[in-house]
This record gives sequence, structure tokens and C-alpha cells, in this order.
Amino acid sequence: MIRIARTKPRPGGDEEPWQYGRGYQLADPALGGEWHHAKNAIYVQSLKEAADRIQHRNLAIRMGRVGLRPSLVRPSGLRITR
Repeated sequence: MIRIARTKPRPGGDEEPWQYGRGYQLADPALGGEWHHAKNAIYVQSLKEAADRIQHRNLAIRMGRVGLRPSLVRPSGLRITR
């Protein structure tokens, strides 16, 4: 089982990868100033694929919880356990 957790969650509890209708949303900081825009989003269907891309391509992932707007978290702010 793969788990992606934010190392320093915002106040109020743990945050998890946020799943949209198209899957988990990733972003590539290498794109420059618009890396965080939705038009540049990369979607994957599984946490395994998200974890692989985070570790091998340094992608960020949207994390959140109910009642809290999801935010992009860079790999340095994540803990991945397999």
C-alpha cells in the first residue's frame, strides 16, 4: 500500500492527495512561472503512479482534506511510504 503524506500539514489535521474526477493532479515546477496553473496539470489515476512521478520527475501534487482547499506541495514537503 502506498501512502503520500504532507510532512507539515496545515493546522487542523492530516492532508491527503486530493483526487479529482480526472485523477490525482500533479504539477511540474520545471515549467517556470505557470507551473501551478490548471492548464499545465498532469493527471494520474493511481497513487503508485503519482508516487513514481513525484520521486523520479520531482513533480508536486495537490494535497488537502475536507473543508480545506487543496494546495500544491513540492516533493520536499512530502513523505512517501510503500
